[in-house]
Amino acid sequence: MRLLVSAVDIETAELKVFDSYSDKITADHILASGSLPPGFPAATIGHKHYWDGGMISNSPLEQVMERCGIAGKRVIIVDLYSSTRALPRNMMEVLARRDEIVYAERVRKGMGTSGIIRDFQVLVEEMMGYMDPEAIAEIKQRPVYSQLMGDMEPISVIRIVRQGAEGEPTSRDYNFSTMAIEKNKREGYERAVAELAKVKAGSDK
Repeated sequence: MRLLVSAVDIETAELKVFDSYSDKITADHILASGSLPPGFPAATIGHKHYWDGGMISNSPLEQVMERCGIAGKRVIIVDLYSSTRALPRNMMEVLARRDEIVYAERVRKGMGTSGIIRDFQVLVEEMMGYMDPEAIAEIKQRPVYSQLMGDMEPISVIRIVRQGAEGEPTSRDYNFSTMAIEKNKREGYERAVAELAKVKAGSDK
């Protein structure tokens, strides 16, 4: 199994992706990926200091596509921030809703990027249809062609979105009490079962 862990370098503000194919993933890497300020302190790996990678990419679909490719992949995104909610009624709800909107938009952007890549692949294939066979064969031998085109089977993305409850405090981001964990586990299981049932129903048609 391949494991990707993302964290933000505090000094450079750059997203760092640790890949089990090239990096030895330790508990420190997992800790860094969950070091969300201000609830948790930064995590240190080597001489670098990191915060939660979700600050830049909460559901890092782009990083998965870059590292693993997109052709024929089935990706399941567990989205902890609801994209729909009633109008906030106080400052705490405003702050909570602000975070939801920011993170939800990043997921949509990642999914939109995969669609753009697919459109460009189709365009390239159509343009090559006007070329002679020798030129097409030569282009297909280039490594960059295999890297960018590859298998054109589309990516399948399943989103499991946490709905949450109205009036939730902003501390939900870093509330790891037993009660909160059990509640999130139950809700996550129910949402996953519902979404996977929709996928199965669609494939049976």
